[in-house]
Amino acid sequence: MPRKQNGFGNFKVGSVRRPNNDFRVGKVQKAGSYPSENRFGSVVKRSVIEQYDLNSDWVRWRKGMEYYYRSAWLRMYLTDESGQVVLDKDGEKIPTFLDTILYQGTEYEIPIEFTGYRFATSKADSSNHYVVKREVKSEPDLGTITTVYSDKDRVYQLNDGLTVDGPTNFKNRELWVQGTSGSRLLLKMIGERVNDGETEATIKYALNDKQHPAIYVGKTESDALAELKVVVPTTGIMSSKLIQENKGDLQSLIGEVGSLGAYSSERPIENEEFIDGDYEFYIDSNITGNSVSFEILDNPTNLPAPLLDIAKMPKLYKTDIASFRLQARYTFIKAHYQRFFGNKYLTADLVKSELNLISYTILPFTITSVIEKDIGVEITAIPFENSVEAYSTTAGNYLIFTDYSFTKKEPDTYGGLDYHQASKEPDWKRLDTDVNPWQDEVFTSGEPLTVADIWCCSCPSYSHSIIRMPQSLSGDNKHVNNRQYRYPLPTAMGKVDFQNRGLANAAGIVQSWETFAQRTSFKMCKHTIASMFIERLKVVEPSQYPSVDAREQFEEKLAKDIEKVVDELVMSLERSELTTVELVYTLAEGLNLDEVETAAVILGAKF
Repeated sequence: MPRKQNGFGNFKVGSVRRPNNDFRVGKVQKAGSYPSENRFGSVVKRSVIEQYDLNSDWVRWRKGMEYYYRSAWLRMYLTDESGQVVLDKDGEKIPTFLDTILYQGTEYEIPIEFTGYRFATSKADSSNHYVVKREVKSEPDLGTITTVYSDKDRVYQLNDGLTVDGPTNFKNRELWVQGTSGSRLLLKMIGERVNDGETEATIKYALNDKQHPAIYVGKTESDALAELKVVVPTTGIMSSKLIQENKGDLQSLIGEVGSLGAYSSERPIENEEFIDGDYEFYIDSNITGNSVSFEILDNPTNLPAPLLDIAKMPKLYKTDIASFRLQARYTFIKAHYQRFFGNKYLTADLVKSELNLISYTILPFTITSVIEKDIGVEITAIPFENSVEAYSTTAGNYLIFTDYSFTKKEPDTYGGLDYHQASKEPDWKRLDTDVNPWQDEVFTSGEPLTVADIWCCSCPSYSHSIIRMPQSLSGDNKHVNNRQYRYPLPTAMGKVDFQNRGLANAAGIVQSWETFAQRTSFKMCKHTIASMFIERLKVVEPSQYPSVDAREQFEEKLAKDIEKVVDELVMSLERSELTTVELVYTLAEGLNLDEVETAAVILGAKF
């Protein structure tokens, strides 16, 4: 029988384990700090040299040059419903594979066209990365910049007691400007690139004439989704071809895609209720509309309807005398705007006193319920996450650009001579990505701002996301795991909940780690650089070279990668018949959709 321990346990010191004297960090010994175990919450802290090499744009530039020289790409052409390439009247292939609308539904729609390229890769399930070029077909006048506050050592004293703090802006990596602008389009262009014909940069914020935010972005909570009901005349829809083909069965509408036509609309703030919280404020919105257009879309393509020009899409049903009601509560994060109010605490009432417009978006939706009532046929959409923008419009405003997003474009001439004339390739431009707005003159052309042409790519280096395809077998029937599984789900160091709202629902398809700072930068990768060269835009070699050791290792790796290009192109052609969500995601980037809208597009894609 064991001896009694008096209820205090065993006091034998010898039972304590010996201390672990192994102080090794992990298997990989590098200059930075690396966790011994890859587990949730672990953090990699790279050394200064490692981080410098990682941030260097020179490697992307060098790879892009090599891809361009080796012609390691395939151009995308317009195809018909059967997949056959469409020819123009001269028998030539048409490189514009999609015409659509930027900021569709607003009073300042911009027609655009997409051209694209495929780059072979073994690191995507479809064996392709897609680059699309968004070319603007009109030049909206966004006003002219008159003042650039680029002295990082000066505090500018302005009228009405306002100031522009150069040292603080330099610390925040923000360049403030003022201009003559009456276009409300600027308020929708957070994350958009604009140019004056020479200087190009990305808009981070827009402020009103009080230097307070001119735009507030709110999103619905995942447990309180937006609810939408549309009422259409009974007689009209019962006589439609869609219902007649289904012998008068209204329930045949369930699962079809409905659209309110102009899915982005603005209206004065009237009946919205503002509610204050500790860290957020809320807007309860009950938006109604009468005598509006409602359509049931017939989409013959594999692209989601929000990416297309909805006005040109075939319709299964249409009426111009519908009514609708949208009910939602939108959450706004106070921390995003508090700094512009200084010591004055931001409250819902304070924000309400400055707002005068609200812009809501209702993307094409899936019908979940159809009920015949006395007032007509009530059509209900599947509850969805939604975003809203509230505006403070004033006669003048300020724009804030990220100082790491500036580039300059100019004719590719040297000493006034164009050396491309001998090769009969005129109109070459030169793009300088090493622009420091605190030292270099920017926005000095005197031309009005307009929306810039951009290149977007589906690769992780550009999009800061990984996109999977639902195939588990490659062309030779060899089992391949989706690359999605090699990337982590959200962690403590990932995007915060508000930033990731919307895309969290599409986590099984797209996993994004893109921060707001990355979104408002000048993004580029080896594929977009190669595409720029193809389009006769010469990217100047970046001055930020990696370290010598990193460059030597890079050259060896590049030589091996180029050897695999031919095999990767063959693999890409074998899997080219797959409908790919990578292209859909890249087009959403080109349309500057936010996280909620991008998630809706991804989840609505056919793949």
